[in-house]
Amino acid sequence: MVDLAVRFAVEMAMYTSLAYSGASIAGPVPLRAAFSALAPLGALVVWSQYLAPKARRRHCGRTALAAEAAPFGVVIIGLGAPGHVTLAASLGAVALVNASLVHPAKRAGDPVPTLAR
Repeated sequence: MVDLAVRFAVEMAMYTSLAYSGASIAGPVPLRAAFSALAPLGALVVWSQYLAPKARRRHCGRTALAAEAAPFGVVIIGLGAPGHVTLAASLGAVALVNASLVHPAKRAGDPVPTLAR
């Protein structure tokens, strides 16, 4: 239960970081506003369709781990680029530890992961 609470907190930090990264890009204010609104919205749509615990097309196993790591990679790059390296590394470390607890390692004899329907 604690793993899922931490996962929720990490997801909220991801969306907030995407909004901050979108607002930090170079360019006119309307472009920054659009990026700060659309980046978390896009991640939210992808997350809810494929990675949420009650998603209709949920990925399993390594596929889920890779799909979950992709948005966090974008967030880490987005936070690290303007100079928030410590914050990016901290969020990445917490996300990595939490993902390894939520998605345990594959054991010998486990079925091959597929896209759950």
